[in-house]
Amino acid sequence: MLSLLDPHRVRANIRLFVDFAEPDGDQQKDLRLGYFTCLNKFQRRAFRIPKGYKGPSLDFDILDPVNLATVQHFLKKSVVAEEDAFSEDEQAVIREKSRTAFELLRRYDAGVFETISLLVACLLCAKKSGLGGGSFGDSLGVVWFDPDPFWESVDYAETILHEATHQSLFLSDMVRRLFVLEPRELTGENALVTSAILQTPRPYDLAFHSACVAAALVDFYLRTEMPDRSRKFVEPLKHTVAELRRKGDFLTRPGLVILHQLERCVHAIT
Repeated sequence: MLSLLDPHRVRANIRLFVDFAEPDGDQQKDLRLGYFTCLNKFQRRAFRIPKGYKGPSLDFDILDPVNLATVQHFLKKSVVAEEDAFSEDEQAVIREKSRTAFELLRRYDAGVFETISLLVACLLCAKKSGLGGGSFGDSLGVVWFDPDPFWESVDYAETILHEATHQSLFLSDMVRRLFVLEPRELTGENALVTSAILQTPRPYDLAFHSACVAAALVDFYLRTEMPDRSRKFVEPLKHTVAELRRKGDFLTRPGLVILHQLERCVHAIT
């Protein structure tokens, strides 16, 4: 397991952020709630924080005033309408498959599931053709979720783990800095690396994210005895990690630690 999915490391990163955001805050306050509260205070767009539930919740109310700006940001639409929302029948299917997906993730690794719960307050469900969901570095704590009608629960689990990996990387980069340069400075030809997910050249930081996601998914599928699903990630992961190493000067020491873990993952599966 990559350290960025270790709940102890994630709690430490959250604590660094919360202590910075609220230096005089209550140290006894629930860390997860404190994290989401601070995110809503500092980020431009807010999300609804579920009460009393310790795992990611499903939020279908995309027209709620608290959610609206975040939905617009994810969908890249200035006007969000009823047709962007899921019907009650669709919601029922999503709820049931999500429940099964959460159970699958918990059985796969209780620590990883704890990390997902620490990082993701809610899956904000809204429709956008051709994509299954997403996370943005300026909207931590919430994942946009748009499951395909033909997805099974395992596809839900893959997407949730995929997005939680992004969330953890964004948090790590915020509190420990993983890259020497800012994202806008990592788009030149010399900073392009083949993505393990899209398998096209992408800026160094995005390719780094893709390698971490691919490594997490390989581990998930191998340990849940679905090797056929893991295979599609293995070769692209090997190539991406090798390219990341050749351009390793773009990484800080914490970033290099994660790259070393990625190399160990590649060695273990090949």
